[in-house]
Amino acid sequence: MEDSIILIPLHQPTAVEVEKKLVVPKDYAHAREFYEHRFLCEGKPFKVLVFCDSFFIGITPYISQNFGETVIIWSKINQDVINIEHPDIVISESVEREIDKFVSFQ
Repeated sequence: MEDSIILIPLHQPTAVEVEKKLVVPKDYAHAREFYEHRFLCEGKPFKVLVFCDSFFIGITPYISQNFGETVIIWSKINQDVINIEHPDIVISESVEREIDKFVSFQ
């Protein structure tokens, strides 16, 4: 049996999910509504762009509360998206067993 850790926020969430802006690629392998999520958190600095898989869902509330703007893309790193978004920080997250499929620097 596997233990699960349940995180409980210490403060009320202040980040608000806002409208999606990007076009979902035609060859996107998942449900279109998963591709992009955007959050704004008033009073926080920096814009973070996250390229991730489903494992990021659990920490989304914590990341989005700590940046002025959080853009989460369920996909591998995409230079075109980086150029469009102009983030201060880029994060790439993926489960280790998928690293060869998820990240490509070519």
